[in-house]
Amino acid sequence: MRLALRPVAVALVSALLIAACAATPPGASAPAASAPTAVSAQPTAAAKQPLQKVTLSYSAVSAFQSLLTLAKNRGLFEKYGLDATVTQVATVEQIKTLVAGKIDIGVTSADNIASAAIGGADLKLVGMFIPIIMGSLWGRPEIKTAADLKGKLVGAPTVGPGIIRYTAEYALRKIGLDPTKDVQWRVFRDTTSVVAAAMSGQIQGVAVVPPDDVALKKAGFNLLNDTLLDKVVYPSGSTYTSGAFIKAHPDIVLAYTKAISEAIAVYKTDKEGTIKMLEAFAKITDREVSETAWATLAKALPDVPKVAAGSLQKNLDVLALELPAAKTKDPTTLYDNSFVERLEKEGFYADLLKRYPR
Repeated sequence: MRLALRPVAVALVSALLIAACAATPPGASAPAASAPTAVSAQPTAAAKQPLQKVTLSYSAVSAFQSLLTLAKNRGLFEKYGLDATVTQVATVEQIKTLVAGKIDIGVTSADNIASAAIGGADLKLVGMFIPIIMGSLWGRPEIKTAADLKGKLVGAPTVGPGIIRYTAEYALRKIGLDPTKDVQWRVFRDTTSVVAAAMSGQIQGVAVVPPDDVALKKAGFNLLNDTLLDKVVYPSGSTYTSGAFIKAHPDIVLAYTKAISEAIAVYKTDKEGTIKMLEAFAKITDREVSETAWATLAKALPDVPKVAAGSLQKNLDVLALELPAAKTKDPTTLYDNSFVERLEKEGFYADLLKRYPR
């Protein structure tokens, strides 16, 4: 079996990295965050049983991937009967390690999982954290309008598809520019390099995801389009496992889904506690950066982390530009909503909304 994890999918992860933070080395334990806060809900019956061991992994230091650390710090895995080990493993190695059975459940971008599945990996998304684009398009201080950007240089961290490139092209069309004719593209290794190029004047336009926008705003850049306002569907941050693990341990996947779903509720409602966790997780010292990261993800996170029917077709359409096999891939084979749907029917999410009012 060949993992078709294209370079663009790998670059996609860096687009979601939190600015000015140092990632934990692959394979290291999850960074320590603020002291665990007691969960208000009554302990479940599962918590009284022997805990089941599970190995979880996030692929990069980003806001949505901090949900694993948040759940761990708040005792949510234990609450639902799991003895969870949380580690960071970079995307390509994470997927290979999970396929090999050394990681049970991972968190990364949906593009990466779709790409690997196209190559034959038996992977399934079991939850969606970011179903929409969270980016924005900015121009240097001298670029105040779309007309000012016409004919100028726009940077991207990938040659072809990827969430940042997709965001930039969408935003350019929204402001009346043709991304194939009206601007010139400059490609850089990663998002950090793109932002640095914009700061130094090598490029005049740049698309970013929070909190990179904070640095641009402070440097006098002009916001040309805020894509988040349009709630453009493009599955991104997600959680996944293998089809084999689902068959062998559906009870663990269900318990994990409960814990991570409650972590979402905590993230959205406990602003100060979550910001403190983010600052420790990502080593952020700028309050504006951490608050922007929290606020943007809080808006994007769904109360029910279900993969929307048909949404992954957009990922496949984009991937098909570099992976022809994506054209014939059935998007319904890329996810398993059964755990989230079961919890919906049992009233789990309705109960979360009562316990964590928005």
